Amino acid sequence: MGESPHLEPIRDPAPASADWAALVAHDVRNLLAAAGGISEVLECETADPAAAERLRALRFQIFHAETLLEDLIVRSLGRPRPMGEVDLEVVAQQANASVRARAGRALQVEVVGPEQRLIVRGRENDLVRALCNLMWNALDAMRASAQTAPRLDVSWGLAGEAPFLQVRDYGPGLPAGFLGRRALSATTPDGRIHGLGLASVRHVLSEHGGVLVAEAAPGGLGTVMRMHFGMQRELAFDA
Repeated sequence: MGESPHLEPIRDPAPASADWAALVAHDVRNLLAAAGGISEVLECETADPAAAERLRALRFQIFHAETLLEDLIVRSLGRPRPMGEVDLEVVAQQANASVRARAGRALQVEVVGPEQRLIVRGRENDLVRALCNLMWNALDAMRASAQTAPRLDVSWGLAGEAPFLQVRDYGPGLPAGFLGRRALSATTPDGRIHGLGLASVRHVLSEHGGVLVAEAAPGGLGTVMRMHFGMQRELAFDA
């Protein structure tokens, strides 16, 4: 008998970091899709309205995680998703549903806007994510001040001809220079990373030609964080 041919294993080159991020995001997205399917089945089978509401909130969170991973995949491959028309009311309502689902009944949110629709050019999921980050930052500030009944006001409108979307909290307010220090992520000695929320908002707004403005709330109680659209590509700080 002749000798068996020598078989060489197929060795693919190690994926670049961007390719590796896309591969991991793809697999995690598939896992989330399966979890979303299970939650949908459970929602259809339950006769408890409260349980059905919680399952819908869970599916909503899973959907946003899936779209965020999809964005990571296309960006890693150098093909960012195109922009389209985005209704600011839809962004506000989706962010409210997402944050309330995670924060629970302790958080009170009032969502108010003009009667007419306000449309900006952008990516809806990115803007929802940015607004969620601002809402969570505000909620963290109120919790840090031991506020027992945290409240947020989410609103949108026009400042001149520029649309805006804003979050007002009723916390202790921002100390001088806070936003400038927190806009970029920082690692503390214990290895924890802080400030990524505002860094993410800044990145989203830079792609949408917008600015982020922080100012003291009327009466000096709390802070207003406002996203302006259709303006210069930089982060702005009000005195």
